[in-house]
This record gives sequence, C-alpha cells and structure tokens, in this order.
Amino acid sequence: MRTSKFISKKRRCSGCLVSIYCSEKCQRTAWRNGHRKWCQVLRCTVGPWGSSDIRNSLQVIAGFEITQISGMAKDVETRVREAQQKFPAFSDKLVLMVDLTVYSPKMYVLPVHMLEQFPGEDPIWPEIADEIRARSDSPPKGYMFSVVKVHLGKSKFTLFSPSTALRMAFEGQYFSDDETNNSIDEDEIDDSKSLGDQDLDCDSDPLDNKC
Repeated sequence: MRTSKFISKKRRCSGCLVSIYCSEKCQRTAWRNGHRKWCQVLRCTVGPWGSSDIRNSLQVIAGFEITQISGMAKDVETRVREAQQKFPAFSDKLVLMVDLTVYSPKMYVLPVHMLEQFPGEDPIWPEIADEIRARSDSPPKGYMFSVVKVHLGKSKFTLFSPSTALRMAFEGQYFSDDETNNSIDEDEIDDSKSLGDQDLDCDSDPLDNKC
C-alpha cells in the first residue's frame, strides 16, 4: 500500500519523541515558538528511553493523574502541610508524587532533590524545577509540580507530570499562516542545527537522547 505524500513528510522530534510536525518548516517554526525550551521537559515525561508504550499512553496517564489529584484534594493538602513541617528548608521546593504502581494509587509530597533520577548523571529534576518556577511566582497549592510513578515492564520510573507537560509544551506553539509562509531566515538556519528530527517511516526509537 502506498503512503500518501503528506504522511511521508511527517516528522517526529528525536529529542522528546512526542511532537510531530507536517514538515521541516513547521518543525523549525515550533522550535522557535517554544519547543526549544520544552523539548527536554517532554523527554522527561516519556521516560529515559522514550518508550512508545508511554508515549502512546500520555493522555491516559495525564487523565489518571488529574483525576487522582482532584479526587484526593483534601489528602494532598494534608500531605503538603506535613511535608512543609518535615522539610522546612525546602518548603518552596516540594513536589507531589502520584504513585500509579500500586492499587489504590498513593500520594507523596517530598523535596525535589529526593526524586529518583533517570539513568545517567544529569540532574534533571532541579532543571525542570527552575523552568517551572520561572513561569510561576509561587508554587501552586504548596508544591511546584507533580510527577507520576509508573510501571514499564518490571521497572518503575518517575515521570514528569504528563498533564503539565502536554499543556505547557504546546500552549503557544500555534502560529498564523503568515508565519508558515515566510521564507527561512538566517536565525532559522542557525536554530535548525539544534533541531532533532526523525522521519515517521523509521520504526526504531533512538536510545541515545537523554533528558
């Protein structure tokens, strides 16, 4: 069966493995409109190896995350107060963990530096915390952001909030027809050197892109 010309031109960002573009020009425009900043955050939402299982389930995981947090609002408030008393030096650096690896799901509030790191030595959570804090004057509801612990095979991974990442990474990446029709300028050429892309007709997932 032949693949349509439109489908064959689609591209996936090889950095986060989440964003999909209709063309290289659209990818470059999105990169300049914000994806440059949120690419790493999205990568930390799909796990250290960019599992297709997690990528394909992001919206479902985000739905569970939102449902659990809203449904246990009183419990979250209590745990935030307890964490603020237990970790007074880090009261402005608290993170809410939604543990979906157990039934029923459990909530924890702990300082950001206590989160499990992905394989490797990159201090991903402090970097994400800096990004989130730059967009907000004070932690909402007593914590900076939420994370979700999930199963991937026999392993467990703590992922950055899918609901937050999907909302913040794509809000403002829409652009007018005029922008897409503009010719590529020198800045776009420079930016393209930093772009990671992957043709969608390639089935393999790159393993060397880390948060």
